[in-house]
Amino acid sequence: MALGLAPLGAAGACADDPLGDLRAPVAARSGGRQRFVVTLAAATPDLGDYRKLLKEDPAAVAGYVEQKRAALTRPDVEAALAGVNARVVERWWMSGQLTVELPPEQVSAVRALPGIAAVVPDVPLQ
Repeated sequence: MALGLAPLGAAGACADDPLGDLRAPVAARSGGRQRFVVTLAAATPDLGDYRKLLKEDPAAVAGYVEQKRAALTRPDVEAALAGVNARVVERWWMSGQLTVELPPEQVSAVRALPGIAAVVPDVPLQ
């Protein structure tokens, strides 16, 4: 099958989860690490200002986006993530989320960190 995707009836799939193995986390390039999406507590912005800029001042959108992305740089959270061997690889300002690479055995430690609302595997979109 193209791209190495398992057929829907492959081992690991079940009637309750027809995607089965397709929901496997994205492996990172560095050994033993995987990518996870970390949702920051109280970090989802109001998109009203963004929508207004798109209509009224499109030239200002890039600066606005950079400002919002920079606001997701939280030294306290990033220091805590580094303490459990996690590394931020992307900031998703519209959802208040980070894509983080970490050893899978550290997921529980990341979930327990202050300021973290959720941690889920980063899976390919179908």
